[in-house]
Amino acid sequence: MTEPLLQLTAMSISTNEQVLMHDVMLTVHAGESVALLGTSGLGKSTLLKAICGLLPKQRFTVAGQMKFLGHDLRHLKPQQWRALRGPGLALMGQNISENFDERQKLLSHFIEAVRAHEPGRSKADITHAALDLLYRLELAYPERILHQYSYEFSLGMSQRVALALTLILKPKLILADEFTSALDLNTRLAVLTELKALQQELGFALLFVTHHPDEAHFMAQRSYILHDGTITPQQTTPPEASPCPR
Repeated sequence: MTEPLLQLTAMSISTNEQVLMHDVMLTVHAGESVALLGTSGLGKSTLLKAICGLLPKQRFTVAGQMKFLGHDLRHLKPQQWRALRGPGLALMGQNISENFDERQKLLSHFIEAVRAHEPGRSKADITHAALDLLYRLELAYPERILHQYSYEFSLGMSQRVALALTLILKPKLILADEFTSALDLNTRLAVLTELKALQQELGFALLFVTHHPDEAHFMAQRSYILHDGTITPQQTTPPEASPCPR
């Protein structure tokens, strides 16, 4: 097997008061979907933020090795992080509102996100790419949505739009932190189904954090479980045994 896209080796996260995680070993390969299971409050979100370099260094100490595309994330400079976040690593969190500025229409969000990495890309090209993603996510009237503000979206629309904003940068790995937890059952199933289909089509890798085993079975080829501050690999679930989330 080729070198993992993401590889955590003997990783630990601690504060001045306690060790939050220790001896973490985890891999994600290109195009693969991996679930990270565990009940609330165990530090799954903290782990994803550590991978993305978003933990405040004044409060947290990260040790061990975190390699992405062969580079150790612990030693990246700020400008390297700016280039990596988005096209390389993309974090989708539980708080959907963090993705939006209510003073700007949606199209401005797409333009700002893309031009942060591709300054010369035209508005027409970005608009076309954004519309394509909104259509793929089965949103009605995408042309109208591009000229709306985020407070005009329903919760399900906001989640799909946030996913489109992530995908327009063509990330190699999406870290999804229980990003459907606020949705009702039917909307959650629809969004997960769309995400799974888009992953198969576009080929990005997915590290999917959840505390629902049925979601993990539905989304992932492999699973890890977080317990007592460390991570244990779980047996792979065959596709025919993978129920839809309920």
